[in-house]
Amino acid sequence: MKKRQPKQIALLLTVALLTVIAFGCSVANEPNEPTQAHTDEVVALPTETPDDQASEQPALTDEPAVTDAPTAAPTPTQKPGRDPDSAVDVTFGADDVLKYFTGGNFVKAELIDDADYGRTVRLVTTQKSGDPFISFNYKSYMTAHKLTPASASEYKVVILKIRQENCSSTQTEIFYYAGNMYGAAGGYSKTSAFDNSDPDWQYIIFDLSASNGWSGTINGFRFDYMFTANAAGEGFVLGELILVKSMDDVSPYIGGTGEDLHALSAADQKRAEQLINGATDAAPAVSNTKQTAAHEDSDIDLWFNHSYVKTPEGSTKSSGMYTYQVRLAKNEIEGVQLLLASKKAKSGLTLELTPFTDSNGNTLKAVVCEGYYFDDVEGQSIVDPIPELEGAFDLKSGKSKTFLIKVYTEKTTKPGQYSATVSVKDGSGNEVKKALVYAYVWNFALPDASNCKIQADLSWWNIYSANPPWTYAGDDGVGYARYYEFLLENKVNAYNLPYMDSNKDNANPFPDPKVNKYLNDPRVQCFNPVGYGTDHVTQARVQNAYNYLSQNPEWLKKAYFYPVDEPQNQGMLDNLISLGNLIKSIWGTRYKLIAPMHLNGALDSKSTSDFFSYVSGVVNVWCPKTYFFNTLADYKNDPKLMFQYYTAMLEKNLGTFADRMAAEQAGGDEVWWYVTRFPHHPEITLSISDPEVEHRLLFWQQKLYNVDGFLYYMVNDWWLDTIWGSKHETNNAYPYNVYGNGVLVYNGFKDANGDPYISREHYDEVADKSFYAYPVGSLRLESVRDGAEDYDYFTLLDQLYGEGTSDLIIKQITTSLGNYSDDDALFNSLRIAVGNLIAAKN
Repeated sequence: MKKRQPKQIALLLTVALLTVIAFGCSVANEPNEPTQAHTDEVVALPTETPDDQASEQPALTDEPAVTDAPTAAPTPTQKPGRDPDSAVDVTFGADDVLKYFTGGNFVKAELIDDADYGRTVRLVTTQKSGDPFISFNYKSYMTAHKLTPASASEYKVVILKIRQENCSSTQTEIFYYAGNMYGAAGGYSKTSAFDNSDPDWQYIIFDLSASNGWSGTINGFRFDYMFTANAAGEGFVLGELILVKSMDDVSPYIGGTGEDLHALSAADQKRAEQLINGATDAAPAVSNTKQTAAHEDSDIDLWFNHSYVKTPEGSTKSSGMYTYQVRLAKNEIEGVQLLLASKKAKSGLTLELTPFTDSNGNTLKAVVCEGYYFDDVEGQSIVDPIPELEGAFDLKSGKSKTFLIKVYTEKTTKPGQYSATVSVKDGSGNEVKKALVYAYVWNFALPDASNCKIQADLSWWNIYSANPPWTYAGDDGVGYARYYEFLLENKVNAYNLPYMDSNKDNANPFPDPKVNKYLNDPRVQCFNPVGYGTDHVTQARVQNAYNYLSQNPEWLKKAYFYPVDEPQNQGMLDNLISLGNLIKSIWGTRYKLIAPMHLNGALDSKSTSDFFSYVSGVVNVWCPKTYFFNTLADYKNDPKLMFQYYTAMLEKNLGTFADRMAAEQAGGDEVWWYVTRFPHHPEITLSISDPEVEHRLLFWQQKLYNVDGFLYYMVNDWWLDTIWGSKHETNNAYPYNVYGNGVLVYNGFKDANGDPYISREHYDEVADKSFYAYPVGSLRLESVRDGAEDYDYFTLLDQLYGEGTSDLIIKQITTSLGNYSDDDALFNSLRIAVGNLIAAKN
C-alpha cells in the first residue's frame, strides 16, 4: 500500500535543479596535509540551467571584504593531488588570506578555526540578498606566497571542497577569470549545486573543459555561492580549491576505486562462459569467399557489415565480410548492411536482390534500403535515413555507400537456412559485382506484444505541415494512420491511436469505431486514452474514455494516462496529484498513469522524501530518465556519469533508486525510463553521432535494470525547413551536443502505385501531384526495434534457463549505464549465443 506524502513541500528545497551528491558524516584531516577522499562527503554537479548573467563589479583588487582574523594561521599550501601531474590543491589557511577576498555583495569573508584544517575561510551572508557573491583573487594570492598560479589551458576542472552552514539555496555558481580577463562577465560562468541538508564536507565540481574563455593563467573567481539568501548567517566554509586536468582525474578525490562494482562474480562468470561456449550452433557454416561477377569491375569493392554499424562515407576500408548470414527468429525483422566503394566515380548503377529461398522453395520477404548521408555529423558524412532503394544510384570516387537489406519472418516461417544473391549492374545491365547473403531462421518465434513496451509521440501537426496541401486534403486521417502503422511494425506505439479525437474541447475521445482495429491489435500495447497534456484530462473525456474502453478489459489495460510532463516544482507535482485523483475517481484501480521525471530533490531538511515519494499515491507507471539508476558508488568511480538529482543522502535514507523501483514493481507498478538530449556521454542517448551499436545496447541495459518500458518524446520533431537534416543541437553550458533528437522517422513520398517516388525534397516542382507521403525509417529506428526484439530474446532466455540468466550474457558487454563496450563483433557473438540457447530448448 502506498503512503501519501504531505501536501506541502518544504520551501528551502523546492529548487528543481538540485544536482548534489551527498556522502554523510564529517572528516578529520590534519591541517595542510593532502586531503583524502572520504565516503562521507558531498559532490555536486553542473545543473541543466546555468545563469551566465554577471552582476556589475569592479576588477579584482587587493582590498579585503572584511578583516576578521582570530589567531595566527599557517601560510597557504599548494598541495599535489593524488596524481601530482594532474591536480593541485590550494588551502585557505594563510593569515593574510582575507586580503584576497574582495567586492563582497552582502557577503563577508572571515577566518575561522576549523577542526579539519586548523584555519580556513568562511563566506557568510550579511543580510537577505537576491545575489550574494564575493571574489577571490587567486593569482595574487598564489603569487604573494611564492606559488605558481595554474593555467586554465591545462587544468580544466575546478573542484571546491566546502561545508555549508544554514544555506537556504541549493544553487551555486562561479564566474571565472583567466588570460586577459580580470572580472566577472556574462557567459563566463558555470553553475552547480550543493546539498543544503547536509552539514558535512562536500565537493562541488565545475567542468570548464568546454567553457568560453577558460585559457591562459587563472586570475580569479567570483563565488556566487548561493543564487539567493533568505537571511544573514548563511555560509560556506572553504576547505580547498582543487584544480584537475580533466573529469577523468576527479574520481580519486571523491572515493572512486576504479573497480567495476557490477561485474559478475567469478562463479557467475564461469557459468556465463559455460552457457556461451555450450550453445550449439545449428546454422550451417557459410564460406566468406568473394564471388566473381560476369563483368567484374575491379574499381568497385563490395562487403557486408552488421546492421548496427555506421560507416562514414569517407571510409572505404572493407570489413572483410564478403558474405553474411543474418540470424533471426520467427516473427522478427533483422538486417544486414551492404557497402560499395569505388576508386572511380560510377553512375547509373542498379542493385538487385533475389528472393531468400530455402531448399524446399520457401521464401522470405526482403526489402533493400539506400542510406542517405548527413555531411555535418561531427565532421563526417553519416547515414541515418534509409528510404527504400529507388532504382539507379551513383558511386562517388573514393567514397563508400551504404545499403540495408531488411529480412522479414512471420510466425509460420519455416526454420532453417535461406540464401539470396546480390547483383550490382551497370547502366548497360551488365553484372559488375556479385555476392551471396544468407538468413538463418531459428525455430522459435517472438511475441506480437513485445515484453519491451515502447511509446513515443507522433505529431499529427508535423506530418501535415511537412507536406503539400494536396497530399492530405480530406484524407480522413489516413496519413497519420500510415505513419502509426509504420511505427507499429517497428515496435513503437504512438501516444494517440488513429481515428481517436485528441481535441481537448471534444468530450468524446472515441467517436469513430475504426479505432477498434488498433485496440484489438496485440502489437498495440499502450496509448493515451484522452490525449497528451493537462488540459485533456477533463471529467468528461476521462469518463467517456472509460465508458468506451471498458467494453473490453484488454482495451483498458493498454490505456496509459500522461497528464503532466516532467514536473519541476511543487505546483506541477500537486497538479499531477490532482489529475491523478480525478482519473482514479472514475477508473478506480484499473488506470495507469505515467509521469516522466527528469528532476528530483529532497523535500525536507533531512532528505527523507523526494519528488517520487510525493506523487506515489497516484503514479503507478514510473518513468525516470535513465541516469536515476546510477548510484553514488557508480558516480565516484566515474564522475562523468549523471548523478545530479538523486543525492547520496536520499540514497542513504531511501535506498538506491533501482531498489526503490524494484519495490514499486513488487507492489504491482510498472517502471519505464527515457532519454532525450540527456544524459550525456558516457551514458547512451539516441544521437546520430553515437556508434550505432550503443542504441541497441541501451535496450540490453534496460533489461539488465529490469525496466519494463521505453519512452521517447517524439519520433518526428522535425525542423520543418530541414526535415532531411541532422538536427544538430549543442549547448556547452548544459552541456549537450546531439544530432537527431526526437527524429526517428523522416518524411518521404510514393507515387500512386506505391513505388518510391520522391524521398526528400522539391516536391513542389513536380507536375504530377498523384503521389502521397509515407514515413522513411532510420538506422536508429532499426536499432530501437531490434533492441526491443533483443529484449524479447532475453525474456525467453530467462523463462527457459531461470531468472537472471540474461544478466550473465548482458554483463559480458555492459555492466552499468556508463560501462559498456562498442565492440560490434562481441555484440554479434553474444546475440547469436542467446538465439542458439533459446533454440536448443525449442
